[in-house]
Amino acid sequence: LLLFGYEYLRGIVPFLTKNVNIWPMIRADELLFGYLPTIRLQTVLFDGMTLHWYDYVAVTLYISHFVIPMVIAFVFWMYDRKIFKEFTAAFLVLSYLAFFTFIIFPAMPPWMASNQGYIPPLKKIMDQVMASFAHPIDVPSVYRFFGANLVAAVPSLHAAYPWLIFIYIFKKSRIMSVLALPYVAGVWFAVVYLGEHYVVDVFLGFVYASVAYLIISFINKRLSPSLASDAPLSVR
Repeated sequence: LLLFGYEYLRGIVPFLTKNVNIWPMIRADELLFGYLPTIRLQTVLFDGMTLHWYDYVAVTLYISHFVIPMVIAFVFWMYDRKIFKEFTAAFLVLSYLAFFTFIIFPAMPPWMASNQGYIPPLKKIMDQVMASFAHPIDVPSVYRFFGANLVAAVPSLHAAYPWLIFIYIFKKSRIMSVLALPYVAGVWFAVVYLGEHYVVDVFLGFVYASVAYLIISFINKRLSPSLASDAPLSVR
């Protein structure tokens, strides 16, 4: 219910905020790299006509944002209820921290900035990949009942969720966490390459996820002594 509440509230953010931030992210990326990585990646990897295998992989990784966190939560629920509770709590804290940021600091993504002429032209690779299929892909989803917030780019939850997933997989199994790293790196690359986020958005997603984890860890540490003191004594 809290997650669905977040999804609903996210859709009303555009009605609460009218001034969209455009230049801070652009200038931050240019300060860090001397250019916009999104523009450079598309110039090198995409000719505007031919779709490559990595275009399909990038779009798949982007769309996985709406599926993988729930799958991971279910796996945790099956095998470790303690990790499940911590992960879902951190997931909700992260989502609502982002929600309040979207209200305070609505941010325009690169593709929209390109459409409005603020940065050089970008290709909407995702649209081209989707259009390349013989039949439209229409997956039933609860998201069709929620409004979209197109200026929710800072922080990038597409970057934040995979990092939070990695943290809790690492906490459970360091070996399995190594297998999760390519997914994290792949999503981060995909959102920049596809023009959905600036690199600074990705970095802030990493920061927000880390903060959410620290908040839940702090709460757990504060609650653990009280829970231990309330536990009944065993009598032998």
